[in-house]
Amino acid sequence: MKKSILALSIMLLIGMFLPAVLFASGAADSELTIPEGIDLVTTERIGNPNAEITITWWPQQSYGPFSDIATRIEYLREKLEAWSYEHPNVKIEPSPWGGSATEFYAKLAIDASSGRGPDAVQMPDLPVYNKWLAPLNDYISQSELNDFFPWTHNIMVDPDDGKIKRIKFNTGSTGLMYRRDIIDEPPRTWDEVFDLGKQLQSEGFEHGFWSITRQAATLYTLVFPMFSSYLNQTGGVWYDENERPTFGDIPAERAKMIEIYSVYKRLIDEGLMPIEIIEGQAVMDSAAVLASGDTPMYMGLVWGSQLEQVGGAGLADQWALTHSPQLSADDPQSAPAGGWNYGFFADSKETLDPAFDLVWDLYASEEGMAGWCEAGGYPPVRASVYEKYPAFSARSFQELAAVLSTAQPWPPSPTFEIMRDESRDAMEAMLLGRLTPEEAVDTFWQGTLEQLD
Repeated sequence: MKKSILALSIMLLIGMFLPAVLFASGAADSELTIPEGIDLVTTERIGNPNAEITITWWPQQSYGPFSDIATRIEYLREKLEAWSYEHPNVKIEPSPWGGSATEFYAKLAIDASSGRGPDAVQMPDLPVYNKWLAPLNDYISQSELNDFFPWTHNIMVDPDDGKIKRIKFNTGSTGLMYRRDIIDEPPRTWDEVFDLGKQLQSEGFEHGFWSITRQAATLYTLVFPMFSSYLNQTGGVWYDENERPTFGDIPAERAKMIEIYSVYKRLIDEGLMPIEIIEGQAVMDSAAVLASGDTPMYMGLVWGSQLEQVGGAGLADQWALTHSPQLSADDPQSAPAGGWNYGFFADSKETLDPAFDLVWDLYASEEGMAGWCEAGGYPPVRASVYEKYPAFSARSFQELAAVLSTAQPWPPSPTFEIMRDESRDAMEAMLLGRLTPEEAVDTFWQGTLEQLD
């Protein structure tokens, strides 16, 4: 009798605990088997339709699996399918965003403030979202954070509480491209640019220098490297606490901006650069200029694949990239750094765990960043990727990594979007002779203020 009672007790215990053991060991996952023959990556759902956990994912349209760029689609679909099999109890609701960035930024702020923010979202560097973002310190170690370029920490780490809030996963920058087959030592200052450009013109080059002013090129490529170097030395900022630019209010900053604008007027006035630069609309326009052999120096960045597309094999090997020239040899190097980051509004560990794992796997782990940046055509922001992965071991990427080591983040503010357009319009009016450098800088400043009011 006693044996029967003992046996019954054991059976009851087995009945109570066996299901839990089986579930923990994965045996219960049989109920979560992914149906055969289904598409795991659709516009409405990614992963197992029977999954119990749902996470929301908002990538920018061209950065997601439904873009119109074949290499990106192939990479992301393959990664997402593998991720879905590794996470059979999680399905993803994708909502790619596009169109007006300003409208999306406003919508995201409204959704985040009301608790409706997506679990994972590709987002701008604007700090306004930080107070709603989930901390990521439990997911990113200090050693991993240190692998990201130092300037990315200004974006990834919330300055108010010191917690990691974002993942920077790609970037972009510019510098001085030069003909490495004829220039042994690239110029460090603008005076050296003028001296070398005139010398090379005397040896047969039609132009000593080339750049473009369209899109974001004036502010990003021409003004930023010199003005940010100056601000780094003086402790100045691009704009005040109300996000209004300060360079028109502070005499020393206004004088520096005039000096910077004057460099480009001098390039035109002294014949090193033709006025036709204002007609350039895209990188491929510049690639065609570099392929023509008419100029030995270019301010900006044109990829080797773009050069070979217009100039044939071997053209890319003629060109190298270095830091942008500064006004003085004593001025520290500086470069603009753009790119996107991911943040997480997930409000529970159940959704934050898979949301973080998704983004880390696709874009931000060493392997993920190497794969995404190769497929997407972007520079990585982790030093180890340049060291370990063949796709980024080429000379051009190593030169870019050196430039990025001195980079500064594009100041995160909608004001900068306005400054981009106003700086370009003022620059082109000056180059056409309609404004002096002083008038161009004042027009740039006043135009920005009017857009803000």
